[in-house]
Formats: sequence, structure tokens, C-alpha cells
Amino acid sequence: NEDDHSFYANDVQSLTPAHRHAIRFTRKVKYFVARRKFREALRPYDVTDVIEQYSTGNVDILARMKYLQARLDKVLGTSKSLDSYESGPSLASRICKIEKQ
Repeated sequence: NEDDHSFYANDVQSLTPAHRHAIRFTRKVKYFVARRKFREALRPYDVTDVIEQYSTGNVDILARMKYLQARLDKVLGTSKSLDSYESGPSLASRICKIEKQ
């Protein structure tokens, strides 16, 4: 076990000053990058940004649901088209109405 430590000590002593500076530089860069990421993780969320992302995702999900409804009607042979969903209440509004009852 002592042989391992002596090997590392001899190996470190054989490094040139340029190599030592390069190693120190890379270690410092890694440290500063990790510190910056840690500080970003500690920063509180921007509430308006979170709400905007939520509403964007909600609109996307509603559009996908409308598309899936139309495809399901097409597969099942229902005569409704995409335009018929535009005029009536959306699935989300129907679900909200049922939840309120």
C-alpha cells in the first residue's frame, strides 16, 4: 500500500511547472463552473415565467386532445369533422363543467 503512495509522490514531483499550472487551471475552471451551477440552482423561480410555460403547455395539450378526438372519430367512422369541434365547447370546458357539478 505504501508503494502506491510513493509512486504517486514521485509521479507528481516529476511534473513540470507548466503541467502543474495546467492542472491547477483546469481544477479552478471546474470549481467555478460547479459554483455557478450551484448558485443558479439556488436562485428562486420567476413566477411569471413559470405561469407562461404552464399556459403554453396547457394550450399545446388542448390542441393535441382536439387532434386525437378528430382522429378517433375518423377511425371509428363518426361523421364529425375538425370544424365541428371548433364551434362547440372544448373538452377542457366540458370536464370543468362536470367537475363543478
